[in-house]
Amino acid sequence: MQKELIPLKMEGILFNTCLEPRKVKGFNGLDEVTFQISNHGLIPKDLDKVASGGELSRLLLALKVCLRTNTQRISMVFDEIDRGIGGATAEAVGKRLGILSDQDQVLLVTHSPQVASKADRHWRVSKVSNRGKVPLTLLDELNQEERVSELARMISGEVISKEALAAAYKLLT
Repeated sequence: MQKELIPLKMEGILFNTCLEPRKVKGFNGLDEVTFQISNHGLIPKDLDKVASGGELSRLLLALKVCLRTNTQRISMVFDEIDRGIGGATAEAVGKRLGILSDQDQVLLVTHSPQVASKADRHWRVSKVSNRGKVPLTLLDELNQEERVSELARMISGEVISKEALAAAYKLLT
């Protein structure tokens, strides 16, 4: 697990798994399992008390990479695992997701162009009115040209500049 934190821009984090015998044995097992992190030599604390949303996302991704096997093929769905991060860290997350996708199927919802650009295939999700009923959700697979446009939209918003198009194209190459 510790090795997986480095490429996810978490060099100063130490990850600990703590096992304590349960006082009352039951259907929850014999041990209480908690995860702790220590940030740059500080006292380890429970993950749920000290980790930011971005840290939690990256720790989950590192766990998924560590727990994968060579024999079992699975599908994993991540809904905004890249929340709370940006720039170089988002690119690192995209690369680690790529490692998972070498062996397993990875479906990812993201608003990060750095992460989206690492995918083999790209779909756009949109919602349309359904005459007063629950809106319809549409899923469109994008070709290469549409991918560039969508990444540019993710970078710059509704008005797509030539600079955003150039950046999107660069992300894909």
